[in-house]
Amino acid sequence: MIFAVLQDMKKMIIPVLLVCVAVGISMGIQSSRGHGQFLVSDVTQSMQQTVKAPFMPFRNGALFVTVDGQLDGDATLQIVSNHGRDRRTETLSGTIQDKTIGGPEEWVDDLVVQFEPGSAKQGHLTILMACGKNPKRMR
Repeated sequence: MIFAVLQDMKKMIIPVLLVCVAVGISMGIQSSRGHGQFLVSDVTQSMQQTVKAPFMPFRNGALFVTVDGQLDGDATLQIVSNHGRDRRTETLSGTIQDKTIGGPEEWVDDLVVQFEPGSAKQGHLTILMACGKNPKRMR
């Protein structure tokens, strides 16, 4: 009798362990999606970064781009989302502190941010990007 109960418990433990492993792997994949960061140390060169939103049902779709840094001239950020359907251009110059572009009301599936040099010859920028999470809260 006890042996039969132990055999039944073994049969139940294996599927439970497999589910736990699958959830753990899924959460690990989720943590790598939805946000990104890049540093622009050479403001005379173009740079681009892409972020994809987390898998359903783990996303809320909000778009956030936060910029910090300093430029001795101007430059632009090209922000493209939703597989190229939504586009905007932001001009950057001088000292930039916590400039946030986007917000929770903007649903996005993907986000591409491209830094384009302008008249700036010196400076540096830190650009945080997020699909579904506010990058200020990720710090």
